[in-house]
Amino acid sequence: MPSKSQSHAQRHREPWTDAEDRLLLSRTLSNSELARQLGRTKKAVCHRRLVKGILKRPASRRWTEDELRLLGKLPDHKVAALTGRSLSAIQTRRITVLGLPCVSGRGRDWKPEEDRLLGKHSDGDLAKQINCTFATIARRRELLGIPPFQRENTRYWTDAEEKLLGTDTDSKIALKLGRTTKSVIHRRHVLGIPPKPVNRQEIAQRRRQMWIERKRQFGRCVVDPNDKPWTPEQDKLMGTEPDEVVAGKLGRSFHAVACRRQQMKIPIFGRNVRPWTPAEDKSLGTQVDAVIAEQLRRSTLDVRWRRRTLGIKPFADDGRKPWTELELRQVGTGTDQKIGQRLGREPRAVSYRRKQLKIPAVVEQSWTREEVALLGTMRDEKLARKIGRSINAVHAQRNNRGIPCFNSKLYLWRPEDDKILGTRPDDQIAALLGRSTYAVAQRRRHKGIPIFQSKKKRH
Repeated sequence: MPSKSQSHAQRHREPWTDAEDRLLLSRTLSNSELARQLGRTKKAVCHRRLVKGILKRPASRRWTEDELRLLGKLPDHKVAALTGRSLSAIQTRRITVLGLPCVSGRGRDWKPEEDRLLGKHSDGDLAKQINCTFATIARRRELLGIPPFQRENTRYWTDAEEKLLGTDTDSKIALKLGRTTKSVIHRRHVLGIPPKPVNRQEIAQRRRQMWIERKRQFGRCVVDPNDKPWTPEQDKLMGTEPDEVVAGKLGRSFHAVACRRQQMKIPIFGRNVRPWTPAEDKSLGTQVDAVIAEQLRRSTLDVRWRRRTLGIKPFADDGRKPWTELELRQVGTGTDQKIGQRLGREPRAVSYRRKQLKIPAVVEQSWTREEVALLGTMRDEKLARKIGRSINAVHAQRNNRGIPCFNSKLYLWRPEDDKILGTRPDDQIAALLGRSTYAVAQRRRHKGIPIFQSKKKRH
């Protein structure tokens, strides 16, 4: 017995009869129903109707007033059963034309006594009372045109209360007035009153005190559980040996010894710390930290830490410092970093001024052929130490020249590889070059090469 697909295939080859063509004229039968009755495929029926110029579905039926009233009040499948229309037609009319929300088919059947409670209680209280959701109550009340519940004991805002808005934080105002913070914020927005400006210094001080208290509690409870008092003999051992050795001798934890040593401002063992002199402290803040560090032969981090410890503000060079004629002549004569150190300005300020004057940047030193040949032959850090350049300079020079990093798995495109792009399908070129099809297609699009198209005629 032939299968259903085989019978459809045999039937597809048979010519259409006049009786079948007359049956196609029926506007009450869909293409699927006709295909089932005639034993043909749906695609064949659609094609035959298209050839004969026959409408494949009946003309649209006008919507009546009674049908429109049902939309949005009953579930879509119930409206479709009552009106004899399709579910898609119901949904299209309700959403696109009328813009009504859907009514869930899983909704409850409302009783007359439940409808009488709408508007007499708040939606939240009524939802708990009849065991349904808040959205269901609100939707039912809006469909029946019932206004929301208004409490009789509504507390109105007085002039004295409104005068307090904005004088303090919303939470503190709510605590004073016995209201919620949300209601205070809403009332302040309605009256257009801006909030009280935040005192960030006070917040920072409060947080700092909180962290100091937490650190003190952490140190007492966790770092040193016994909370043994420190003796002068124990304090003399701080910094004479590593903290681990001192902790083992004193029977304390490593963190307790490290905290005690930091409190006494004793440097760690084996570290030679040069003390700061009054003359060095006076120079802090007179120039940028990098210039001061170079003058004092200290690190920039050490200078910044000392300046912040003493409460000295950084050197103000935000671009608003007036430039003199002598300074403007020096812009562009060297690198921005060297000019900044010479003039006591930040390198970014020098760079910004140089761009305003449209002066080209000065490269510190041109790369020789020997140095360029070494790019990619070793790690950037090792090459930077070997040729006496910075890691960023080596990294930027290698990227600008398109040289992959050392031991990179990145295969660069060669000119001979680009020549065969578009001469064959991308998957064949990918197999020849040992690349992925996506990489070949992306390279072809980047070069503006059209996709390969076979010259064989399709039969």
